[in-house]
Amino acid sequence: MLAMRAYEMMVICDGDLEESAVAGVINQATAQIESAGGTVAKTDKWGRRRFAYEINHKTEGFYVVFEIEAEPGALDDVDRNLRLADDVVRHKIIRLPAAVSWGPRPRPKPPGDQEDTMDNTVTLVGNVTRDPEIRYTPSGQTVATFGLAVNRRWQNRQNNEWEEQTSFFDVKCWSQMAENVAESVQKGTRVIVTGRLEQRSWETDSGDKRSKVEVVADEVAPSLRWATATVNRIERSQAGSGGGAPSGGGRPVANEPSPYDNEEPF
Repeated sequence: MLAMRAYEMMVICDGDLEESAVAGVINQATAQIESAGGTVAKTDKWGRRRFAYEINHKTEGFYVVFEIEAEPGALDDVDRNLRLADDVVRHKIIRLPAAVSWGPRPRPKPPGDQEDTMDNTVTLVGNVTRDPEIRYTPSGQTVATFGLAVNRRWQNRQNNEWEEQTSFFDVKCWSQMAENVAESVQKGTRVIVTGRLEQRSWETDSGDKRSKVEVVADEVAPSLRWATATVNRIERSQAGSGGGAPSGGGRPVANEPSPYDNEEPF
């Protein structure tokens, strides 16, 4: 018996379908998954959303995301049937890393538990080492990543000489903040980042295990120690649309004290 793997499947139904017809597509897909020996841990109905571009003369679709556990190859028939379904505009099945499981989530610890007192919140001030790279997860979430160099300078008490050390961090931003960071920040910008440390582990195709510690940002702001900045407020309706970077002026001048083919609409 093969080991169960975690999958994420997004199905985009015809936007003209009634809710009952979409429910029929969901029930049929769930039945096919279970008949193949898999289990559906969760079904997320995202509702109707506009496409980034027209598909089969359609401008919107009804998005549904399935969290699945199945043996490798068990979803081949599901994939084939979805390709032939008239009511399905697009679909995509993603096999997640081996470390991911859709099993039961750990129960929250009661308030006052001793482990709850531990805090990994960090605040960093430094210079951006590379332009933010914006990507989209299979479920449609926006994520932006950039590098941050943090300098520490101190005086050696033994020889009274100044010494300097530079630490490098990878910073990750999600959702609307990711869009705003990609629009506002560039290499050389001096920023303040507040967030938490998070370790990410994965397994390569060759079976090697890798891990990496990143800063997941809660807030990103320009440092005004050696620069000025103009803030353009994003309207709530625009911020919640999830499409495209916000409008506003061009990118600011680097905040530096010294010289230094067809993508599917997921």
